[in-house]
Amino acid sequence: MCWCGQVTRLDTETPVLILQHPKESRMPIGTARMAAHALGADLVVGVVVEEDPAVRAALEDPTRQAVLLWPENAADLSESVPEGPLRLVVVDGTWALAKKLVRVNPKIAALPRVSFVPARPSEYRIRREPSGECVSTLEAIMYALRAIERGSRSFEELLTPFRFMVDKQIEHQGKVGHGRIKPPPRARRVFRLPAELSEAENVVLVVGEANAWPFKEPRRAHEPDELVHWVAIRPHDGSVFRCVVRPERELCPRTPGLLELSESEIAAGVSRAEFAARWAEFVKPNDVLVGWGLHPLSLVNEQERVTQRFVDLRLLTKDWAKQRTGTVEVVARALGISGEPLTPGRAGRRLGLMSRVLAHLQSQPGFKRQTARKSATH
Repeated sequence: MCWCGQVTRLDTETPVLILQHPKESRMPIGTARMAAHALGADLVVGVVVEEDPAVRAALEDPTRQAVLLWPENAADLSESVPEGPLRLVVVDGTWALAKKLVRVNPKIAALPRVSFVPARPSEYRIRREPSGECVSTLEAIMYALRAIERGSRSFEELLTPFRFMVDKQIEHQGKVGHGRIKPPPRARRVFRLPAELSEAENVVLVVGEANAWPFKEPRRAHEPDELVHWVAIRPHDGSVFRCVVRPERELCPRTPGLLELSESEIAAGVSRAEFAARWAEFVKPNDVLVGWGLHPLSLVNEQERVTQRFVDLRLLTKDWAKQRTGTVEVVARALGISGEPLTPGRAGRRLGLMSRVLAHLQSQPGFKRQTARKSATH
């Protein structure tokens, strides 16, 4: 609808500067544009606008005091009007966008503030205002100019294109029988575990712990992580595998504390070859290994190539929660899950939590995220 032909050019003693948030500039029927056409006002679109030439000229003009039309902490124009020539600065946008624009432009935020009390409810009938005091940008400019120029004119002519636009919009809605067309609701996403986990007897949960130097330690560059503790459980029958592997390189001083194992127990571990033989007796070719992240798989692959399929349980919880979920301890705490350690050490405690988290996911009939959303904040 073209309202431009309804615009009457008005002369005013009070120049107007309109600052418009970019999101509002996309609206083809915005009232700020109507005001700019009618008053010959400067319309500046942007967020950080203090360096715009029109804005700088307005703020630095020694002949006119710039005042900000703002509803909070402002002088009521119906009670008093600042003395001398004024320039009215108006912010166009939703309340949230307007507040942001003022916040990021400290020179504008520091301007003296003026406000008004509307004489009647807004005529913007094509949308619902948050409260009875809220009016469109065009109506706000009309009320402010009327008060600043002390009632010498009503500025009602500003509303001619505004009323034309509103009437045409309501007429159009009556013809088509509805307002804005709402998109159809999205189909509800259903969470499903991978097909590999459908055969419960072949699922094996694994946790691997390493002798690892801190990332900032120079030795880490030429001494990669090496496996020292490997635990697993086959939930189908409850069989548990545990093996402590004797490190071949110097033990990092912090490793025993992190792994919750003593130095003597680590030193008494089996060789890599013996671990490989024991693990080969426990695991089956058609098993599906389930771990928390890919780190356990990389530790075992350092010694022998793993041929079993691998499923990352951490990625499954991320898909279920639709966001990053953190460690298994974080996820279990968010879900209210606790479990007894299945073997000594941190690996055994994590293995117990992993089995409970997997059981929880297997019990979910559909995609639920309200509980998992908490995991990112714990």
